[in-house]
Formats: sequence, C-alpha cells, structure tokens
Amino acid sequence: MTRTCCISALFMCLFFSFSACKDDDTGDSVLLVSPEENILLEPGETFAFHATLAATWETTGGTITTDGLYTAPDVAGVFEVKATNPNNAQNTVSRKVVVTPHAPLFKSIREGGYVLYFRHTNATLGADNFNSTLPEWWKSCDQTVARQLSNAGRQEARDLGSAFKNLNCTFGTVIASEFCRCRQTAELMETGATITTSPALTFTVYGEDGRYERTIALANEQPISQRPILFMAHSFPVNGPGPELQMGDMAVYQQQAGDSVQLVKVITLAELAVLK
Repeated sequence: MTRTCCISALFMCLFFSFSACKDDDTGDSVLLVSPEENILLEPGETFAFHATLAATWETTGGTITTDGLYTAPDVAGVFEVKATNPNNAQNTVSRKVVVTPHAPLFKSIREGGYVLYFRHTNATLGADNFNSTLPEWWKSCDQTVARQLSNAGRQEARDLGSAFKNLNCTFGTVIASEFCRCRQTAELMETGATITTSPALTFTVYGEDGRYERTIALANEQPISQRPILFMAHSFPVNGPGPELQMGDMAVYQQQAGDSVQLVKVITLAELAVLK
C-alpha cells in the first residue's frame, strides 16, 4: 500500500470514529442542548437555550421562540422545555426550568454561606406529654408519647426534598432537634447528608428561655462552607426575636465572617412545595 493510501485510510478511520460519537442508533446526529442542568429563573425572566442541530421547541409553561429564547411565566413552578430534531422525532432533549421570585437568593444559597432554619412539617398526630416519666420521651416516635408527623407532613417533607433537588441545592450539614418529628422531616427530605441532633434546637425540654440565642449560637459555630447548612427544628419561642414560622416554613440566615448570622428572608412551605 502506498504512503498516500495509508494516510487516506487513517483519515477515513478517524472520520468514522468521530461520526460514531456524534450519531445515534438511526445514523442521525445526536441533538445536544445547553446548558445541561436545570435552569433557575424569576417570573418573566428570559433565557436562551442553544441546540447543536435544527430543533423545534415547546414548553409546558411560559413561551419559547423558534430559536430557543425562553420567557418564564408569571407564576412559580417547575416547567419543561423540550427540543426535538424535526428530522427524527425520537431525537429529543428535555430541560427543567424552575421559576420562583426567590431565584436570585436561591442562586446565592447554592454557593454556600447560609443556614436554612426550618420548622418541621405538619405534625398533628398525638400530643407532647411533658409529664411523661419515660426517659427522653421527646425522642420517641410513638404518637401516644410525643406529637408526630401526619401523613400530610410526611408528604410535605418529601416535597421539600424534591424542591431542593430541582433547585440543584445540596446540603453539607444537617442538624435537627431531638424530637422525632424534626428528625423524620429531615430524613424524608433525603438530602444525602448525615443527620445529627442538638439540644440547642430542641423545644422546651431544655428550657425556652434562651432557646433562640442557643440556636443562633449554634449557627455561628458552623464553618462557612460551599454548601448551605440545614437546621430542622420548631417554631421560635413566642414573643422572642425570631421570625414567626408556620409548619414547613424556612428562615434564611446568611453567615457573616467574624460576626453573627443575619436573617435574610422567610420563605413559606407553599412557596417551596410548588417547586417540587
């Protein structure tokens, strides 16, 4: 074989190897869409998707132009954008778009430097028996001893977990009150982080006077990391400096180097659950 033929054969091998990486099983080029992750937008905000091939675009919420310019709807929620190669209906790519008025804050939270303090989700089964002689009764998951999550509360906890997954938000540290309803809310969120408990977050049994201050002290002890920190606890003491929280609500505290954490905003369960 001549030198020229060898070189030609080599180029042909490289060409077909490269084409195989770009083609699907039908022999058509594979449609790629950027970016690859979920998109986080405010209501009415625009975002340009990019496709490697000609594509028709559709969405379950908001609008999208023929060249992939997406405009978010005026309501919060999770929507799908789909691109399809007109030459092959099976050659499609989908992306999630998460729309919330808190998008700028969530983008910041994802980078770390925040403590997210939750009140546990709906817990209406049983009642706390403060006269119980059972050692550490508050840790029991028995509704005849302590108040527990309802079925609705369990689903709310799962919804919170789904919402944070859609937000591409992962937790480095999860600390819960010793009460079962708080531990289980954190467990059902399936954050993937190890859950520890702290008396500083635990309701009443260690005294209500100073509980808010113990909570803030615990927050101040946490190193500032590249992932947010999750506290799963209770409503703050009545008439104290903490914000009013309903079950499932979240208070966002920003960590300050050399100073105390600062309350940024309260985001309700309803505002979070719509992002599941």
